[in-house]
Amino acid sequence: MASVPPGGLRCGLDGYNTYLERGEEPPRTTNYRKRLAKGLVVRRKKTKNDENTNDAPALNSQAKNVSDLLYPNSRITKKESIIILINIAQRHPTVNQEIMKDLIWALELHLPKDVNVKHLQSMYKFCKVKEECLKQNKLPTYSHHMCPKCFHLFSKPDEKECPTENCKQTRFKEGSTDPQAAFVELDVESQIKELFLDPSFVGDLGYRFSHPEDDIIRDIYDGELYPRSFSTSRYNLTLMLHTDGVQVYNSNNDQLWPLSAVINELPPWKRFSKRYFLLLGLYYGRHKPEMNTFMSPFIFTLNQLYVDGIDVQLPNGTHVRTHIRSIACTMDLPALASVKAIHQWNGSFGCGMCEIDNKSTASKHGSCTSYIRPAVPAKRRTKESMQEQAVEAMTSGKDVVVKGVKGLSVVVLLKDVDVSTFFLVDYMHGTCLGTVKQLIFSWVHDAQYLVKGQIGKVDARLRAIAPPTSMRRKPLKFGDLANTKASQYRDFLLFYGLHALEGVLPYIFHAHFGLLVRGVYILSQSKITPQDMRIAAQLLDKFYEKMHLYYGPAKCTLNVHNIGTHMVECVRLAGPLFTHSAFFFESICGDIGAMVTGTRNPVKQIIDGVSKMQEFRAATSVTDDFSEEVKMMLKRDRRKMTPMSDHFIHSKQATPVKPHKLEPNERCAVQKYNAELLRMGTSVVNRAERHKMIYENYQKDSKKQYQDCFVSYMHDASVCYGAIHGFYQFTAKSSKCWIALISPFSPHHQCYPFTDSPEWVFKRLETSSDQLAKHISAVKIQESILHAVPLHHIKRKLVFLPKGDGTGAAIELPSSFEHN
Repeated sequence: MASVPPGGLRCGLDGYNTYLERGEEPPRTTNYRKRLAKGLVVRRKKTKNDENTNDAPALNSQAKNVSDLLYPNSRITKKESIIILINIAQRHPTVNQEIMKDLIWALELHLPKDVNVKHLQSMYKFCKVKEECLKQNKLPTYSHHMCPKCFHLFSKPDEKECPTENCKQTRFKEGSTDPQAAFVELDVESQIKELFLDPSFVGDLGYRFSHPEDDIIRDIYDGELYPRSFSTSRYNLTLMLHTDGVQVYNSNNDQLWPLSAVINELPPWKRFSKRYFLLLGLYYGRHKPEMNTFMSPFIFTLNQLYVDGIDVQLPNGTHVRTHIRSIACTMDLPALASVKAIHQWNGSFGCGMCEIDNKSTASKHGSCTSYIRPAVPAKRRTKESMQEQAVEAMTSGKDVVVKGVKGLSVVVLLKDVDVSTFFLVDYMHGTCLGTVKQLIFSWVHDAQYLVKGQIGKVDARLRAIAPPTSMRRKPLKFGDLANTKASQYRDFLLFYGLHALEGVLPYIFHAHFGLLVRGVYILSQSKITPQDMRIAAQLLDKFYEKMHLYYGPAKCTLNVHNIGTHMVECVRLAGPLFTHSAFFFESICGDIGAMVTGTRNPVKQIIDGVSKMQEFRAATSVTDDFSEEVKMMLKRDRRKMTPMSDHFIHSKQATPVKPHKLEPNERCAVQKYNAELLRMGTSVVNRAERHKMIYENYQKDSKKQYQDCFVSYMHDASVCYGAIHGFYQFTAKSSKCWIALISPFSPHHQCYPFTDSPEWVFKRLETSSDQLAKHISAVKIQESILHAVPLHHIKRKLVFLPKGDGTGAAIELPSSFEHN
């Protein structure tokens, strides 16, 4: 088409689109301006490359198809509009259907009168357009009916009465087709197939192959349970299972039992995310399910996935075969006893990993079961011994229990699984909500540990702590323990406890608690050496040995026994504590419970909620055609982030880059690092992020409840602790350089927090103050001195425990993978 001067051409929409396709600006005619105002044409924005090339550039996402826009000149498409609304509903569990109706109505009122957006007219039309746009099928489910009395699983469709002798319970409710007792199996195969269509998921499956081959335990892949030969194929998967009861309504005792799993091959930060967890089944009823009946369909499915595998399609269109295997399970003690078919923790031989014989002990409230450490370690349970005991119990008559084993667990049917090692000790319930909570209640309610005046002193020390934002919850309060969460007990154990109790709790009890702190801290690290394992085993065993002497036999519970005897073993089997703790699973149980918003058919409500999650996950797995604004919303971040170095990013909106004149101490630090930088222009940023963790500069006398300025870093080939002074950018023409200036800590005291503890305390515990305080550094901030370090030398965040005048204690986070 010949070049036409402005105002010399009258053409229709096709003529203007021809200009657009050629990358040229259409002529400015009156008709053009009218069409542009109505949104019938889209003005192409010039780019920097337009001046240097004659090739026709690709159209931007908005100009690709005008009919896809929400309305003329809209910044988003119809699909993006639906994705945004679904994202709001997924992010906030309290958003029910009525709230969505009001939200859609409110959005429709914001539009001009002549704009007609179909999916914003009503909830019904929104659902119809969503189905057309996303084209997702509902998650397949299978309902299993069972007898409400003997829990027989009905296997035939025409069975209307329980075939068990002397039972004869009817299958359905009187005058109804609804079963008296049932549970639902969610199709695992379709969930796996949908995950393999996600490019991010497939790309992350190679994470396990990046681990070095040595004797250091870093993740579940270094544990003895992980099947290395099975996992040589990139696409084979292993699962960690979990089940627990959730109370749905406050008005009754109805229980919901979800069976869920995580995929071990994903990196920890994605493994424990709601986007990639698997929901295998749901039970809902008045009573706890009979686990052999509840679990049997899933055992059959898992065996089929392991032996036969399934054919999955990758994002590039190729087909591969994947095999799925369950290797371990984590749950609290009551659920473990039900699934493993053994005695509860308060029954004889109640330990699931060894044959320790507990004793009945007098307590303030009558009698209780005590697991005092035996002089000779109890016999370890094995697969063969448990099967023999189960057969003996089942053939000896009703209600016969042999060494705590009541019968065969359905888990023995899982292929290549040892039932004695399949169930791991969960330290969230056993250590945090069990032993730590028990110790705190003993200190608070017994004057031989803490008097009432000292409780206020402990709370004052805890209030002065400003933890990093990654810990999410503020420190607990001794004066208000009613609503304390498991993560607060964990933080008290690993970070705050020894500092808050120093000089308040008597020396021997303080040091005895230090045994537990140091042992659990070692096992929580993301790198555990064989020497660390030996030290942790000695410390936790000594904690267990002395427990009944300092707190009485009644406090020597199964949780204490598991800590002293089996916690190190579980780390050897399945990796550091974060790999098999129940923190993430409990969070998922809470989200599943929140999906129930009415009293009618709660299972259907949950299945619908999970289907929507799967639908949203599939729709957002590929975001190449989404606008930048929508991508930022899906990432839960409205700020435009600018890359710095080593995955550090910053937001120009929240923390703009400001020109800066270096102070004398800053110039001195930069000159020692690289004198050439002093010739460049300097600017500073006070806040940055890396892997969604915030780092900010230190502010003296800050009243913030959370602080993210204390870090560990490498300087002169050694690990140092300090407070971030700022992030500095040095620019010269086309080159940029980012460094961090950090105020280093200087050593203040040795063996903190056991500085004043007498030597006899550690002799009695057969340890040393150096060993118990190895992860705690007593420090003082040196504000006048600065270290200049590259950003990739910043290692981890610290928890700083202040004592006043810039002094305190610093503790490095053992890992950044633990879920709250």
